[in-house]
Amino acid sequence: MRKNTVSLLALLIVSRPAEGAIHVFSADIAQRALPWSRLILKSGQAPHDLNLTTEQRVSAALVGLAAPTAPLGVLRLELLGLPAAALLAVAILNRSLYTFFRRHSGSRFAALCIALHFLYDLCRGLTYLYAWLEHGTPGAALAVQKLSRAGTR
Repeated sequence: MRKNTVSLLALLIVSRPAEGAIHVFSADIAQRALPWSRLILKSGQAPHDLNLTTEQRVSAALVGLAAPTAPLGVLRLELLGLPAAALLAVAILNRSLYTFFRRHSGSRFAALCIALHFLYDLCRGLTYLYAWLEHGTPGAALAVQKLSRAGTR
């Protein structure tokens, strides 16, 4: 394989896609994002690599802004401008990744990947917010844990 190339698996077999996606997201949060966020907060330093580039931080913040403001569009159509602008900015920040998806597997595939990437950014941002609350106010994190357990009963 040449240097600086990306190779994708030609075949990925998943017997239950929905459960597979939920498992991937929950494992990513519990085993990577949350411990990494805790380490960053504990050390007080965030390295500028992996998904911690300025662009990726801004993407997560913009998706975090778009998610709670999008339902306001139900009340007034003109209020959809804020989440639309935020998601457009995310698309611009990540255009090279999205272009790669489109070139590799077509527009439909790229559209699905973009939606999943927005969801990934939202999960990443919420995970960091949780770790930040946990770090600064342990009582707040405990309250979130209790609420999440109550919701699963």
